[in-house]
Amino acid sequence: MSIRNWMRVVSLTFVAFGLGCPSQPPSGNGGNGGNGGNGGNGDGLAELIGFLSANVSTSISTTGEQNSVSSGAVFVTTGDPVDDPNVEQKTIGDCVVVTTSLNGNPVTPVTNPLDAGDSGTVNNGTATATLSRQGEGVYTGPADLPAQGFAAGQTITFEFPGGTDVEAFMTSVALPGALTVTSPDLEADDLTIDRNSALPFTWTASGTADSVNVVISTTDAATFVTITCTFDDTGSATVPQMAMECLVEEPVSTTISVNLSNTETVEVDLVGRQGSGRVRATAQTGISRTITAGGAFDPCDFIECPQGTTCNPNTFQCE
Repeated sequence: MSIRNWMRVVSLTFVAFGLGCPSQPPSGNGGNGGNGGNGGNGDGLAELIGFLSANVSTSISTTGEQNSVSSGAVFVTTGDPVDDPNVEQKTIGDCVVVTTSLNGNPVTPVTNPLDAGDSGTVNNGTATATLSRQGEGVYTGPADLPAQGFAAGQTITFEFPGGTDVEAFMTSVALPGALTVTSPDLEADDLTIDRNSALPFTWTASGTADSVNVVISTTDAATFVTITCTFDDTGSATVPQMAMECLVEEPVSTTISVNLSNTETVEVDLVGRQGSGRVRATAQTGISRTITAGGAFDPCDFIECPQGTTCNPNTFQCE
């Protein structure tokens, strides 16, 4: 995945907008919450320059069920925030809503990829896999991570030898345990969602996650809407009706995903410049369901992946 496409995925997945939807202040129970931004927020922290990920996911669709384990890394600095006329944002309770026009030309921030070495590694305590460089600042793991024993509930350690921009570093994050969603029934053949009602979720509280992320996305030929909610891992939470009303009225594709999530952040030294940068490691265990109607349009259709990889609808990442 190129840096440009990765930035587009981030803007669709984590930035939040809602055209014509009412807004409501956060209720304040949203777990460890925000993904933050790349510097410039006045919090006195070093700029966020690295994003490490480990994901265990189950994706359910009309073509069946697919289980996957993926890992990757992106190292990049970004310029000042760019106003994108194709995107609008709302915050509603513990949820953020992104409405993106698919007809306009996307506006992507200026990015500067960073070199953290020729390759990195990811380790689960017993096996070590290589994170291979796929492009400037982008590293991905192999497709056979499940065969190597990578699974939910493990501690994942990332290590990079350092390159021309980022010094050598190592950090670890715990993959949450297996996720069981009890409501709604994501495996039901007749699963539907009502945009005019709140949508309650229940799951078996894991005790192994900092937070639970619920993502609902709907799309038609012109508009892509994503609701991203961050909750505590208590076993139940509700996406408010005001957020549900922002969804596309007659979607050709709907994706619902629930993810247990842990995050760790480490500060690393930068080469050839003063100061340091922050690298964030995120580990998620999740399940998603995609419902299609009246066509085969998929939310991943506009995410361009490198040869040999596909877009995971649970994480919107190329694997």
